[in-house]
Amino acid sequence: MIYGVNQSLLDTLDCCIELRFTRGQLNTRQRTHMSKFIGKSSRLFIAIVATATTALLSGCIVEPPPHRHHVGTVVTVAPPPLRVEVRGEPPYPGYIWFDGYWSWQRSEHVWVPGHWAAPRPGYRWVPHHWVHERDGWFMEEGHWERGRR
Repeated sequence: MIYGVNQSLLDTLDCCIELRFTRGQLNTRQRTHMSKFIGKSSRLFIAIVATATTALLSGCIVEPPPHRHHVGTVVTVAPPPLRVEVRGEPPYPGYIWFDGYWSWQRSEHVWVPGHWAAPRPGYRWVPHHWVHERDGWFMEEGHWERGRR
């Protein structure tokens, strides 16, 4: 085995190279020289390709960490209470309401009003919300999550 490459694969490759040069295109000395050269470079090429393929298909899956670590601005001022909004009727049947929320912009909380939006089949909307931790307040952005509504 060479760098994880199966020897039978290399033997098959060598056999194919030999067939290529046995049709009388080159004399015996040239065939021997070319077979050695191509055999060595082919083996190296196969070893490199096999190693790269193994690395790519190794099944390494990286998942994001749970929402414990927050990236972004740390806000030391608690968000104000949520506002009561009048929803009205949805503009189209099946639309869902996205609640308004307090956003942090230019060193102050700014209200972002709620709105109606089309649903995504197979997903549910997780609204924006503030999380209080040791260092202050962090905004967890609203997002679509796979699952029931």
